[in-house]
Amino acid sequence: MHLSDEDKRMLNGGFGSGSAFCMRLLSKLGEAVDAERMIPAVSSHIVSFGYQIYGFVADCCKELDSEMLEGVREFKVPSTTNPKFFDLDDHKLVKRFQVTETTIEKMRVSMTHKKFEELGAIPTYTCTPFFIHPTRMGESLAGAESVAIVMYNSIYGARLNRETTPTALAAAVTGKTPYFGMHKPENRYAQIQVDVSKEVDLVSLRTSDYSALGYYAGGIAGDRNVVFSNLPNNLKIGDLKNLLAPLGVSGAVMLAHVVGVTPEAPTLEAALLGRKPEERIEVGKRELEGVYEALNSASEEKADMAVFGCPHAPLGEIAEIALLLRNRKVRDDAFLLIATSKPIKVLADRMGITHEVEKSGGLIVTDMCPHIFLWKQKDPDSVADIGRNIATVATDCTKCAHYLGAQGREIKFGSTEECVKAVM
Repeated sequence: MHLSDEDKRMLNGGFGSGSAFCMRLLSKLGEAVDAERMIPAVSSHIVSFGYQIYGFVADCCKELDSEMLEGVREFKVPSTTNPKFFDLDDHKLVKRFQVTETTIEKMRVSMTHKKFEELGAIPTYTCTPFFIHPTRMGESLAGAESVAIVMYNSIYGARLNRETTPTALAAAVTGKTPYFGMHKPENRYAQIQVDVSKEVDLVSLRTSDYSALGYYAGGIAGDRNVVFSNLPNNLKIGDLKNLLAPLGVSGAVMLAHVVGVTPEAPTLEAALLGRKPEERIEVGKRELEGVYEALNSASEEKADMAVFGCPHAPLGEIAEIALLLRNRKVRDDAFLLIATSKPIKVLADRMGITHEVEKSGGLIVTDMCPHIFLWKQKDPDSVADIGRNIATVATDCTKCAHYLGAQGREIKFGSTEECVKAVM
């Protein structure tokens, strides 16, 4: 693989040991995938388990982060950050979950996100950085969050691969990424065609239906590029997020075209780059119902907690939930959580939406992952097991349902309205 003079200088320690470590990692990745050269990355999205999870694995990740950042004074490119484990500065959240001061201090010592901010990272703390830090068609990026990867590739026409946590950080440090995969125009054609059946009423598709459609398609696609046809060409950004995000959960999809919607798919032929699809599937009512059946494990209509915003909710989704909550009250023994990014919540605050949600007993939280803090800890005495008393979770997000179901939580996967009703 060709390395520029700057790349070689970095590799040989000319910019310090941390930068050398990062360039060595990226060059080894490039060699493994037969990349021709390094290319500039215009930005990177950092996912560090050092602050996103808690315990032994987090401690190991912090050691690796420390080695990679040794001697680094600032990131070479704008770099956004993935959500934290828990927002310790949200006093309403801390009070609602009865987190003790001792626990807060232990977690504050453990979480290491401030180091990234000191190096110039944009403190987005969201899995949807594309709502805050947009890019242009054809630009090459780096990043390790599956939602960000598929959304940047698909709705912006930017170019990035499904990175690992270390390589995304290495790209932030070096400003470089190997030239392979989705960075190459010839690799961006659709391989599997997903046709939405005419029996599906497109006008009445709900948040959970779009999420179920993406989840079903991802399970069949694996790591292949997808093109969706027969969907409305006026899809809202929230609809696109809910459709595309599950592709990286049930599968490992990095790019999905939506005919007439996404920039590289003005037509089906354009999305296929003149090729025939390797596989063509049709998704109808039976397939969507199958996703609901597969993800639902709860035996009761009521839930201990309703979780929305996985991935983080845009303003429109939050407003929709606020309308459903109007003149209603969350049960005293239940929780309702909407996760979003801080800039979106500021707008919700100004519009009175936050007040409506909180008046009903719900919370809008920022900077944190709405399902990671509900992961069950192996150590029953772990201070991080904040949600130990929550057995049943209602959600309209397949991503949340998938991960929490795998953790052993009882899941009620349904429409937004059904999830709100489950905690009333």
